[in-house]
Amino acid sequence: KTLRKMAKIIGIGNALVDILVPNTQESLLNDLNFGRGGMWHIDEQRFVHLSRRIAPLRPVRATGGSAANTIHALSLMGAQTAFIGNVANDENGRFFAACLDERGTENCLNILPNGRTGVATTFIMPDGERTFATFLGVAPHIDTGHLHFERYAPGDILHVEGYLVQEYDNIEEIMRQAKAAGLRVSYDLASYNIVRAHRDFVRYLVREYVDIVFANEDEALAFAQTPDMDAVINKLAANTEIAVVKEGKRGAYAAQ
Repeated sequence: KTLRKMAKIIGIGNALVDILVPNTQESLLNDLNFGRGGMWHIDEQRFVHLSRRIAPLRPVRATGGSAANTIHALSLMGAQTAFIGNVANDENGRFFAACLDERGTENCLNILPNGRTGVATTFIMPDGERTFATFLGVAPHIDTGHLHFERYAPGDILHVEGYLVQEYDNIEEIMRQAKAAGLRVSYDLASYNIVRAHRDFVRYLVREYVDIVFANEDEALAFAQTPDMDAVINKLAANTEIAVVKEGKRGAYAAQ
């Protein structure tokens, strides 16, 4: 009940469908040339081959994508939510849209007439280790000309996934428009290797546009470049209003 009175939270990021393959055997990963525990980008041809290969294993389908998963969890908690992303006019795109509608999340998907909806095939080992083969499809390249953030109330929150940082002009324009409309910007750093590869630009975004930043321990260390966790959280908090560093079962740090 309390969450429904709070700001609306709008997620923006890669709209992906997760194809989950439980009880994956090591021999299958070796045969497909995927290293255990890694994340591999694959092209459309390899995606089609992979889909045929795993069909007899009866995989399970769910919505995915970093920001979309966050919005899913928030909607289950009763928050008012929306999601912006690209899907294709195909079965997976219709599935993704239907899931948003079922959860009561405002559907702001851009449905493209050509291409395929992005899919993350997730191989789950018996010990819980996950290996990802990700086909992005139409998910990237969000059209910043049709965001219409003015539809939301000042103080609502735009939650941006860090995987969008690889297109500098695009992600900065998304954040710039959100701030101009009076929204607060929440940013998840996404992955330590993303932070390492784009550290200066990530720091610039956090400093110039971000109100709330989320990071896990590895991402925060990559951002701050210091092993001392107190120094890490203070460095994050010095650049934004609220900084949160997640440490799994050990809990989390938060600074304001």
